[in-house]
Amino acid sequence: MTTTLLEGNIAHISLFNLLQLVKLEQKTCLMTLVIRELQQEAKLYFKHGLIKHATLNKLSGKDAVYRLICWWTSGDFRIDEIDESDIPTESIVTPLENILMGSAKKIDDLADLRTVVPNLESKISFTPEAIYEIQNELNIEVPEWVPGFVVELPITFSLARYFDVCSLDDENASNTLKYMLSTGILTPHEQELGSQTNSAIESLASIIMEYLGFSQSQELILETCETLQIQPDSNPGFAQLLAFSDYIRDRIAEILDDEIAQEIEWRLRARITSLS
Repeated sequence: MTTTLLEGNIAHISLFNLLQLVKLEQKTCLMTLVIRELQQEAKLYFKHGLIKHATLNKLSGKDAVYRLICWWTSGDFRIDEIDESDIPTESIVTPLENILMGSAKKIDDLADLRTVVPNLESKISFTPEAIYEIQNELNIEVPEWVPGFVVELPITFSLARYFDVCSLDDENASNTLKYMLSTGILTPHEQELGSQTNSAIESLASIIMEYLGFSQSQELILETCETLQIQPDSNPGFAQLLAFSDYIRDRIAEILDDEIAQEIEWRLRARITSLS
């Protein structure tokens, strides 16, 4: 039976202190941290107080620990005693003290970025210019100025979702985010971007892209238009737009779930009414 040594929330005890406590107590344990509303989970394995392995998003090893310390300001944690045989292959050989010092420096280096996206809940949107470029180039290749992995992101997303999709190491993931914010690919989310589109289908597509990545959204929109014989750049009638909404609802229910499908249908129909 698993013995839980300690549990709580890192909003009330800093990760620095929590990690040092495990080291001081020389525990062989698994520290699990979760932010349920963002579907985030980190796992850190210790052997006699020495950190041996860590995972978070697509990262493992030191990078996972750096991201955890630099970006997590809250989240439930639980420390469970484990057997040494439960520890995965060692991916961290750096002493914890060095990792903590490196994390402190990284936090300083991220100061400018954190003024724009201060936490994992921070929302970011693609700019209208970036949306246009990606939509018009996607079937050929992603424009060179746009990192390729962004096609997996919806039009508006949280920092946590960005980290889920991005397979770069922690430093390059942060630098790439800085680049996209500074070059006008991304902007802090402030308003709905659908009103800045040209055609009715583009306006409806902007809603769909809040739930699916660019690539999957484009495929679904093209499939819907082909099935209903609608030209994407045309101005369909009210009945055609309602049929578009119904088709999208049914497909989203298959891809995601009924609750999200109903939410999207409500938003699509509201947009259709405003366009009429």
